[in-house]
Amino acid sequence: RGQPITIGRALEGYEALVLDGNMWPLPQGTEGELYIAGAGLARGYLRRPDLTELSFVASPHDGRRLYRTGDLACVNASGEIEYFGRIDRQVKIRGFRVELTEIEALLLEQPHVSGAAAHVHEEDGAQILAAYVVLASPSAVLDRAAILAALRERLPAYMVPSFLDVVAEVPTLASGKIDRKSLPPPTSALVDITSADLPPATPLEAIIAAVWAKLFRVPVVGVEQNFFLDLGGHSLLAAQVTALLRTDTGLDFAVRDIYSFPTIRELAQHVEHARAQKITSTSGADESSAMADRAWPHPSFGFTLTQSLINVAGLGLLLLPLVVVVPLADAALQGGGSLVTMAWISISLVLGLWPAMLVLSIAAKWLIIGRYRAGAYPLWGSYYLRWWMVTRLQAMSGAGVLAGTPLMTVYYRLMGAKVGCGCALDTALCSIFDLVRIGDDTSVGAETQLLGCRVENGLLLVGRVDIGSRCFIGVHSALGLDVRMENNTRLDDQSLLPDGTVLQAGEHRRGSPAQLAEVSVPQETCRRSTVPKLVLFSLAAFGFAYLCVLFLAAPALGLMLLWKFAFDHDAVALVLLLNTLLLPLVVGFFCIWVAVLKALLLRRAEPGVYDLYSFYYLRHWLAYALMRASRALLLPVFTTIYFPPWMRLLGARIGAHAEMSTVWCFTPDLLVAGDRSFFADGCFLGGRRSFGGRFELRRTRVGRKSFVGNSAMLPPGAGLGDNCLLGVLSAPPSHSGSTPDGTDWLGSPGFALPNRHRVGGFDEKQTFSPTATLYAQRAFIDACRILIPTLSAVLIGALGFSALLLTYERYGAWLMLAAAPFAGLAMAALAIMIVVALKWSVMGRFRPVVVPLWCPYVWLNEMVNGAYESIMAPVVGLFFGTPFAAPLMRLLGCRIGRHTYIASSLFSEFDLVNIGDYVALNSGAVLQNHLFEDRIMKSSYLRIGDRCSIGNMAVVLYDGHMQSGAVLGPLSLLMKGEIVPANTRWHGIPTVKA
Repeated sequence: RGQPITIGRALEGYEALVLDGNMWPLPQGTEGELYIAGAGLARGYLRRPDLTELSFVASPHDGRRLYRTGDLACVNASGEIEYFGRIDRQVKIRGFRVELTEIEALLLEQPHVSGAAAHVHEEDGAQILAAYVVLASPSAVLDRAAILAALRERLPAYMVPSFLDVVAEVPTLASGKIDRKSLPPPTSALVDITSADLPPATPLEAIIAAVWAKLFRVPVVGVEQNFFLDLGGHSLLAAQVTALLRTDTGLDFAVRDIYSFPTIRELAQHVEHARAQKITSTSGADESSAMADRAWPHPSFGFTLTQSLINVAGLGLLLLPLVVVVPLADAALQGGGSLVTMAWISISLVLGLWPAMLVLSIAAKWLIIGRYRAGAYPLWGSYYLRWWMVTRLQAMSGAGVLAGTPLMTVYYRLMGAKVGCGCALDTALCSIFDLVRIGDDTSVGAETQLLGCRVENGLLLVGRVDIGSRCFIGVHSALGLDVRMENNTRLDDQSLLPDGTVLQAGEHRRGSPAQLAEVSVPQETCRRSTVPKLVLFSLAAFGFAYLCVLFLAAPALGLMLLWKFAFDHDAVALVLLLNTLLLPLVVGFFCIWVAVLKALLLRRAEPGVYDLYSFYYLRHWLAYALMRASRALLLPVFTTIYFPPWMRLLGARIGAHAEMSTVWCFTPDLLVAGDRSFFADGCFLGGRRSFGGRFELRRTRVGRKSFVGNSAMLPPGAGLGDNCLLGVLSAPPSHSGSTPDGTDWLGSPGFALPNRHRVGGFDEKQTFSPTATLYAQRAFIDACRILIPTLSAVLIGALGFSALLLTYERYGAWLMLAAAPFAGLAMAALAIMIVVALKWSVMGRFRPVVVPLWCPYVWLNEMVNGAYESIMAPVVGLFFGTPFAAPLMRLLGCRIGRHTYIASSLFSEFDLVNIGDYVALNSGAVLQNHLFEDRIMKSSYLRIGDRCSIGNMAVVLYDGHMQSGAVLGPLSLLMKGEIVPANTRWHGIPTVKA
């Protein structure tokens, strides 16, 4: 009683197997196709070789013969088989499992219908659910509206056919079953036509109506029909219709317009009004077309050789810590001093290299380039080379550690920027310092980019960034070139100030591109800290920071003593084996050690507004810096099943079965995540907002089963209700309170999605409620995800250290110093080889998939991606802006054309990336080939055409296409299925014409 009905177990001499689409065994409780194996298996069908070939197959893994039953089943916990029906009667559309016979049965209940069939038709890569009916008599009239209403009432939305055609008869096989493959292509869309009687009144309305009719495959669309409510449109169709309208009209249609103006009449009026109000007479297309006609630069042999030599020298510079430690280690191993003493001296010397690198970055800027000047300089030219050298040294300097302290302002000034008094700068992401001017009492948030430069159309573009006094700029925002913010202006979080924009005094803006909006700050009036207080805070901050580093390094002393024992007793192999076996414990212990240090610094943060540079701020800044350092040191732990428990240990309130990836700008104590919530890569959770000598902390809440997308922003105090979605690179509509339950949001600022393109149909056990077996499998693979990068780093570091130590012992210090760059090159090559070998051996070639979160494909994919992010991406980063970055990415399967400028390593599913010739991929740009909404991984191709440019912090989603010469601006989102026309410029979240 209360137990599911089963069909028992396999008989003696047979074996029942439940396999996935690739014929791999599935765990208990997971649905798949039932196969029969064993000695009693028949040879085949009598005199039916066609059926024998179809049903009796060989396993691609072990070669044994299997009988494909065509039944959908699973093996339950007791080992019995549960039967769910025939697979040939069930199909998947957008990931949902659809029972075709259920649709057919409902159609047969309708008046005048004597026969019915349903089928999924493939067209242009899209799945279309179509229905076919046979009328009881030739004179019968089909009430399509009544049928649509009945289907919508009785079936879920994903099972309502998009088409309903009348056929003379339903084709059948010899067995009497429906021959679905013989059904004709569908022609008559099944939509609500009650409001389709209003014809277009203007030429533009007629063009839009024709495009909509083509997309929905209906003869006519009324100008008052709602794209979502009447026609059944969703987010993917909105992107597709926008692409068609851009191509057919040449006008500036945006995806957001479809949501704001969902009828043809409203949309046409909006576009006509925008065209009439357009101030600039010269279009971006004309400018880009002119760029397309000129010759594009490519690196000469001399340029490439120069960059190669500089790169090798840079690798040697990165090995300076090892070079410093080697003589001390040699002395300790030879009995010339206490190992502990030598260890502390080594740590002190290594820490001393950081201020030396800061000084080097400042000196190099003035010696190599002097003062920056606005202009456009050829890519791969002499000025570009000097700029590249300075920015590479700046990236290696560790200047980001200064963010949020008074010393950040000092660094800006030393690099040439004009910065006033009382400023709070929480970002080091600035490049063209001489052209940056910041007034008094201005605040700039974390991860905001004030670059002042961008590579575009084969040119290095350099422009001014002028920010007035008492201005506020939020977290993860971007300022374009030649922009000006006058006094008392504000730019909110996740906002873009496009090139050439001027904010008038007192103006507030929000969004990408930034629009007029009210922007709140922690403190309306400005209070400056005294100079002695700033000096004292700076000394205390870095004094305590050094102590924190020593605290974190303390566990390493135990490993040093172990290695000393190994060298003294010729037991290196044994100790290496012990280290390998004990590595999981070492990683776990270090996670606990970080949690202990965080508790010592700031046991529990509380929401409120506090004084900047106070003792409380000092503790918060140290804890915040610890979280940033942990993200770098423990990156392999992020995204795994072990990350949420560690977050709880740090003070976060994380619900059961929550999934968390590489989150940014978070304060663990102020994060509340509901059961089964999901946080995708790079999302921003809270953080701090500073202005007027005060800083603000607020709690961030995410409800049950809610989803925070890649690079999405939840500002302090904002939240999501239950069963909500915040899309990629998006922000909620308000900074206060939570969004209503069950709502979906996209854009910055966010707007509601009335009908989102959903993918489902997977068992709850594969998405939100995994079985114990699935947990165990994932725990093992996630452990490998952590240990592979950690072991690789230890191996590479040990080999590099040993090579330098051997060189020092045999040839002395000077030759060791000379050999350091080549040792660095060998270590970089080894890191690349490890990741490339792992990718091709584990995943092979990536292909588009739709799979649930709780399946081996996802975990193995994340394991490879974790190794790439931890081991190879830092190496690729050393070659940003050189001709060598593209060949390194090609090793992983990316298709990248000639003479590309690459300054980002944010790639995934490498084989699905297609980049043309002369493309520019700027700092922080993301090529996102997969998404995880609804806990289902969907991946596909994306294409970047020749001579395209992608701005800093921009995101291109899969199925997106940038045609030749197109430009995507900074902090912008190209949506799934969206097409950017050739030689045009777009920006925004989602995109609008620039």
